[in-house]
Amino acid sequence: MGQSLSQTVEKNSDDKSKLLEIERTMRDRLECKKARLYIDALNDECIPIVCAVDKFDEFLGEVFEDESRLESEIEKILKKHLRSQDDAAFEKLAKLLTEVLWAMVQSETHTHEEHQTHVVHANESFIRIDYFLYFERYKGKKAALCYYGQVGLMDVSKARLPVLIYELRRTTSEDKLKKAGDELDRLGDLKLHSVKDAVEFLRLDKPTRNPGSAPT
Repeated sequence: MGQSLSQTVEKNSDDKSKLLEIERTMRDRLECKKARLYIDALNDECIPIVCAVDKFDEFLGEVFEDESRLESEIEKILKKHLRSQDDAAFEKLAKLLTEVLWAMVQSETHTHEEHQTHVVHANESFIRIDYFLYFERYKGKKAALCYYGQVGLMDVSKARLPVLIYELRRTTSEDKLKKAGDELDRLGDLKLHSVKDAVEFLRLDKPTRNPGSAPT
């Protein structure tokens, strides 16, 4: 998506003071967000986490404007931090993240920040990913980017299943939904509320059925 901000500073002596100012702003915004994201994920009424199993961030300068390269870089980052053997788990998620970041890159706005949440089924677990992006332009079209990711292991026993299903369908290919349903079935020993409904839906035995078309 670009090179590290420290490398950009070293290469651009004319922009050094501005880039250092941007980096300070990014770090301040990130520090404000990190604790808030964790607390909010723990206390979420619909898709709470048990704990965060990974956190990662990077500060980039000279962010390039190429949508296909953005998607490729995002996939690499997801695979590195989720460490799943199933690459398909990240394909739809990478596309969703690329759409958000691409819109930021193409925007004429001087500064832009974004926080979104997604759920994926990977490593036979249900994972909640919160990500924060801070984007700032300098000198015309040149731009710097800070991204922060928080990977949380979901507390499925407390999740609202219509919301969980809704989120999984956003990030999971149709042929992988059955696997997610089988995992929920295995977790049935935890006596999840209406788990059988979720299993039936994710297995696509009745594709026209929609027990939760929108989160409540």
